[in-house]
Parts: sequence; C-alpha cells; structure tokens
Amino acid sequence: MNRRSLLYVLMLGGLAACGDKAKEGGNPSAGAPPKAPASAPAAGYGYAAALGADLDVKVGDAMKAGRKYLLAQKDADSGGWGKPELRAGMTAFAALALIGTTARESVGSDPTIGKALELLAAAQKDTGAIHSNPAYTNYETAVAVSAFANARVAKHASVQAKARDFLAASQIADDKASLSYGGFPYTSKADPSRPADLSNAQFAATAASEAGLPKDHAMWGRLLDYLAKVQNRSEANPIAVKKQDKDVGAEIEIVSGNDGGAAYAPAFSMAGNVKREDGKYAPKSYGSMT
Repeated sequence: MNRRSLLYVLMLGGLAACGDKAKEGGNPSAGAPPKAPASAPAAGYGYAAALGADLDVKVGDAMKAGRKYLLAQKDADSGGWGKPELRAGMTAFAALALIGTTARESVGSDPTIGKALELLAAAQKDTGAIHSNPAYTNYETAVAVSAFANARVAKHASVQAKARDFLAASQIADDKASLSYGGFPYTSKADPSRPADLSNAQFAATAASEAGLPKDHAMWGRLLDYLAKVQNRSEANPIAVKKQDKDVGAEIEIVSGNDGGAAYAPAFSMAGNVKREDGKYAPKSYGSMT
C-alpha cells in the first residue's frame, strides 16, 4: 500500500488552504516509499491488499478519486498547480501524489508528471533552492526534492542533488547552545525572526533521506540533537527556558514533559503548555509533530 500517495492528496488541500488565508535521481533504498503496483493503478487494487480486499477497494477508489481531482485542477498553461506564489510547492505535492498512483514503469514517460518536474527544475535558484515564495523556501525545496527522488528521472538528477545539498546546508549548525541547533528554518538560518521548527525539520529530513543523503552525513547527528529538544521525554530533553506567558500573565519556566510526544519547537507548542505538579510547564504534545 502506498500510504504516502493518499497523504499527499490531503496535504495538497491543506497547502491550498494556507495560500488562500543520480543517474536516476534518487536512492530507492534510502527511505523511499513502496513502489506503486506494476499493474495499472487506475484499477484501484493492490495498494492495501494485505489489509483485506474490502479495504483495498476503498483505498483504491479514494486514490482514483483524488488523482482525478488533482488532474482537473492543473493549470493548463504552466502544467503546474496552485497560484503562482505557491506554484512550486503545490506542484511538487501534486507530482508526488501522481507519481505514487502511477505504475513505476510509466512514471518516466507520463507527460503530466514530466511537465510538473520541468516546472520544478525551472524554479531552481542559483543557491539550489526550489521555490515560488521565498517565505516557504525550506518547505517548497523539500517537497520538490522528494518529487524528483520518487520520480527517479535521470535528467533531473543534478537538480535534485543541488537542492538536496541546499537543504542539508540550511540546517542551523553554528551554535550548539541555541535551541534551534540541528533544526531547519523556514527561509534562512540567518533570520532570527524565523527560528527552527519541527515541521520544517521533518520535511527536510524526509527529502534528504529519499534523495540519498549519506547516513554518515553530519546533518543526521545534529538533527537527532534537535529532535531530543522537541520531544517530551525528560531523560533526553535538557530544555529549561523561562519566558513571559500571556495566558498565565507571568514568567513561567518551560521544561520537558514525559508523555513521549513532540511539540513544534523546543520549549514551544502551537497547542500551548501543560502545568506540571511542580509548578513548571511543559509544551503540549500533538499528533502532527509527534
């Protein structure tokens, strides 16, 4: 079952809502998702066969419907998706969904996928980043890298490699004492107004893995350091941060909780904080970050 294919259809819708308010270019052994069935995916079978025929049909039908919707939303002129200011990111999401629902042997010759990948390649900057909106440099670059890595079209290998190396170099790695050390920012590690967060980190890490970043690359060790600081697991999380809290109306101390979940950034959760018995606070864990 290609779980990511349906996931990307859902994620594409979420990004749209946000906008409204190697030789073959990848390493299939480095975290790549399962291949689509060799048989025509339009039949809607084979993605969840191990979980039973009934669920397999439901999953296949859902993926067929999602694919049909995506194809209907494509911009005829550019061959991409979404408004111009988000086109690279939206197109990369759509391409991933289409790649995941196209038989492996047909991906390289599929004209819709091909045009989407060309659009992404044309959006690459001199730095290696791929984006339409510089406010989302990391996100758009990461999803584009994943699209190239999953498509595995040889002529885009150099574009993929340059973008992957940009992502690795964008990791915040200059000050081990920083709460952002080991994480990834929205745009630039030189922008103190946009510190690292786990959402950007998971996109960058997924892309780097799928594009074959060596397992001994220093990025991975630094990332583990960052992950320890966002997980509520006190034996590994050293955070102890004092800050003003507008809800409490006073300065509070934020330390790690112990439920095993994760928050958006060290000492910060989009879901708020939980008061502990000792009077200190822990960032509230939530599903998408965990």
